[in-house]
Amino acid sequence: MDDAVVSALGTGLSVTTFLVGFASIRLRGQRDRAITQSDGVLRDLVRASSDGRALSDDEVEQSTGGFVEAKAIDPVAKGAVWFYWFVASSMLCLCAIGGVKSGAEFTPVVADWTVDSYVVGFLMLLQLGVCGAGTADYLFVRRDLDVRLRESTLGIVERAIAARNAPDYDEAHRLADDLIRRLPSWPWAYAFRGHVRMSLGRKEAALEDFDKALMLRSDDPVARLARAEHRLAAGDAAGALEDLGELPPERHREHAVLKLKGSALYKLGRRDEAVVIFDQVVRRNPDDPEARVRRGEALAESDSRSAAHRRGSIAALEVLVMEEGERVALTALSQVGRDNLSRRNVKMAIQDFSFALAQAPTDRRLLRLRGDAYIRNGDLEAGERDFEKALSGADDKERAIGLRQRGRARERAGDNAGALADFTASIEVLPTHQALFYRALHHERFERTVEALEDVEGAVSLAPDDDDYLSHRAALLAAGGEVGESEAAFRDVELRFPANSHNYSLWLGTMLRRGAIIDGLGLAARAVAACPEDAGVRLMAARIKSENGQYERALADVDAARELGADEAQADYVAARILADAGRLDEAEASVARAAAAPSDYQHVALMTRYVVRRRRGDLSGAIADVSRAIEITPGASELFVRRACARLALTGANTDALDDIEEALKLNPGSSSALNHLSEYYLTIGDANKAVAAAENAIAHSGSGRSKRLLASSYFLARRWAEAIDLLAELVRTNPSDDDSLWSLAAAYSNSGRFVEAEATFAALVQLDNSNLDARAGLAVSVSQQHRSRDAVSHFRTLKADFGLASQEWIDKRLHPDLLPEYSVVMNDWETALMPPDAVEDQAADPPRAT
Repeated sequence: MDDAVVSALGTGLSVTTFLVGFASIRLRGQRDRAITQSDGVLRDLVRASSDGRALSDDEVEQSTGGFVEAKAIDPVAKGAVWFYWFVASSMLCLCAIGGVKSGAEFTPVVADWTVDSYVVGFLMLLQLGVCGAGTADYLFVRRDLDVRLRESTLGIVERAIAARNAPDYDEAHRLADDLIRRLPSWPWAYAFRGHVRMSLGRKEAALEDFDKALMLRSDDPVARLARAEHRLAAGDAAGALEDLGELPPERHREHAVLKLKGSALYKLGRRDEAVVIFDQVVRRNPDDPEARVRRGEALAESDSRSAAHRRGSIAALEVLVMEEGERVALTALSQVGRDNLSRRNVKMAIQDFSFALAQAPTDRRLLRLRGDAYIRNGDLEAGERDFEKALSGADDKERAIGLRQRGRARERAGDNAGALADFTASIEVLPTHQALFYRALHHERFERTVEALEDVEGAVSLAPDDDDYLSHRAALLAAGGEVGESEAAFRDVELRFPANSHNYSLWLGTMLRRGAIIDGLGLAARAVAACPEDAGVRLMAARIKSENGQYERALADVDAARELGADEAQADYVAARILADAGRLDEAEASVARAAAAPSDYQHVALMTRYVVRRRRGDLSGAIADVSRAIEITPGASELFVRRACARLALTGANTDALDDIEEALKLNPGSSSALNHLSEYYLTIGDANKAVAAAENAIAHSGSGRSKRLLASSYFLARRWAEAIDLLAELVRTNPSDDDSLWSLAAAYSNSGRFVEAEATFAALVQLDNSNLDARAGLAVSVSQQHRSRDAVSHFRTLKADFGLASQEWIDKRLHPDLLPEYSVVMNDWETALMPPDAVEDQAADPPRAT
């Protein structure tokens, strides 16, 4: 191989060795100086912090400045590494070229190499070794710098900001705690932790952090602005204005500050001033390029600085607070509308949401809120437009939220089919536990217990620790007849969430519905002990006690609930129910009058409570007026139409208005057993046996309740389908042997169908239960008479006449029908005989018997 090639390789090796040494000594020396500098600054910071002196952001930045500068030299060392690897690659190419030009044949056998080949191989091996050692040293120092920077104060700040933006609030909070342990008098650390705690919903703790930051440095604009946001979000608009007023004058013109001030003024009712402020915001560029540039500079750690805005990771908190300020301002505006909506001041809420949308026309949340308000106000077209805008172009998450919220709005407006379609569409787009739960509540309202339970199970699978879902699951199990499993589920929630008032309320409600009053009394006592400050639990305990006849104790519980802050309308209607149960109808009506008149979440319930009171008093016209007003408030509730139909039937008998109400109820809820039962009653009243049977059979298919079966039996009576009536009534009696009405109807069905022996035995059982029962005594006499046992029949009738007088004659006249009773003429002959004097009967007995 040419000597020139060998000489070049030697020169390359020398250069590489020099570069490796130079880079290593330079980088290590800078690293050591950075450690010495940062350690010294950090010691001073720790000493100052221990003395309670507030640390400035510049001081904290200096504690990591050495490491930052060391990393700034990194490109020189990095270039040296790339350069000596380039030299090594060039040497390798030079070896290959020299070998080709030498004309010698390449052989992998080392023993056959020439001396020149050994020299070249040795030089290349040294070159690779030097390059490898230099690279390893560079990487070691680089990693050491990275670790020190990461664990430095500024490094923790960077990681905390990154965690908050992820967002991983728990990790950001942990890192903030670490910063405060290191530097307990640094205002920035408290301001940052307060900001994170706001995001976590820990509002009281956040306020403590902001107060601490301002105590350390009263002129800290970031902490001041963050506390203003916190106060506005918490509803303290006056406190927010006070903090905004303490900001330096140059900050008052900033976009976020103006929005916060305008929102605070609007929330305080100073709307004219708020409009002026927001006009200033609108006149500026709505895209706010200044804020975008500031955010970009801060997050990119630009070298540019300004007097007003710092750079770097520490300054990123200011950007986050400013951005949060815009969100809080918009939320505060929308909250005014939501407050008005909760007070049923719908028109004012629409104005509020429109004002907020003027500041953020594309905000999907505001569009959904205003759409809901429009629908509540009866402007369905405007509401649908807002929801369509909110849904247009939305991603799956936003679309799922919009669909389920529109479903809730449609449900309130009485569009049950549209509501169910929206809940289902929301689940298809993105299955969420909220949408599944809303659909479950929808199914529950329409007595579709199986479907409701299915959806609640789905919600629980997505949110297994949601106590609300678990409690509703337990309630639905009870509604489906799984009482034992329901009780176990309620107890499980009680063990996991001992002071859960909602769980107790649902549990007590299931006990009320199934009549387990004694068990309910024990549970009510336990609930009050676990939740002594909960007004809702006290009201449920009052209802349980009322059902047990403990009216005064129940009213005392209502008074206790009022003292605990119960909604007055809710307390009024519960008190009215108790007074009505106690027979104090005048007081009951007076108690519920205020709740029935004033708009509230409980107004329709109060109206229906007064409906019950007025029906008991016989004021059917007043009852109809109450239920009509309740329908205006909640037009989608099928049960209200059923109640109005019931009152109309009681007032004027079968009429088209009552039928219209029943049909409307069935449009809203085709499976409503209550509506179907009333429909069967309606057809029974007008004598349409076939339609009465069809309605009752449909009701049984949906619920299988005892009332539906009794109505079906009555319909079979009207249709003279005795065999089916007997089978159904026998089933009812087996299920509830103390059901006297079903037992008497069974005996009558036997009598009308010619099964006189069974009729006599059944009537005799009724007489044995109650000898003063006119129906049972008369039925027994009729069943004996139809067996042509005239002597026994006359005796029964004569005793009946002696014991009941004119009432027995009225019974015979009204209850016996020639087209129903198989032996009507025989029965009437025996009755007339019983009315004759005994001696006249004896004279007739001497005559030949008459043919019947």
